[in-house]
Amino acid sequence: MTGHLIETAIVAAVAVVVSYTLSWVLTHRASDEYARHSIRRAVNFLVFLVALVAVGFVWHVYGGRAGLGIGFFAAGLAFALQEVIGAVAGWFNILLGGIYRIAPGSCTRGSPTRGSPSRRRAWTSPLLQVAIEPVENRLEPNDAMER
Repeated sequence: MTGHLIETAIVAAVAVVVSYTLSWVLTHRASDEYARHSIRRAVNFLVFLVALVAVGFVWHVYGGRAGLGIGFFAAGLAFALQEVIGAVAGWFNILLGGIYRIAPGSCTRGSPTRGSPSRRRAWTSPLLQVAIEPVENRLEPNDAMER
């Protein structure tokens, strides 16, 4: 086990040295800054990919347990991102589910009208106006004043 850690550290050190050296040699010949940046990124990506494969060869002895490790990693990632996943699912539900519809002639509360009232559409109203209540519960202008 200790030998594998040492070999992994050696692979990482060699990868860093090769990445810096190769980046310097290739960007030294590039003329503009954008080309240098693109070359640096490509070199770093390729060296990282080769180092990852090399580390895989170092740790191939424990390949039978890879499924367990990947499963634990996926479960931890899903647990850590559960609120983000829920928020994205809710966004898709609001966007595509049709739970907040604006019928023609329905009244929305909020900011003043921009442009002609006959040209109002859902995409010209602010999102909070649309998503406050479903269509059935919308208030008419006179009802809102009485409450």
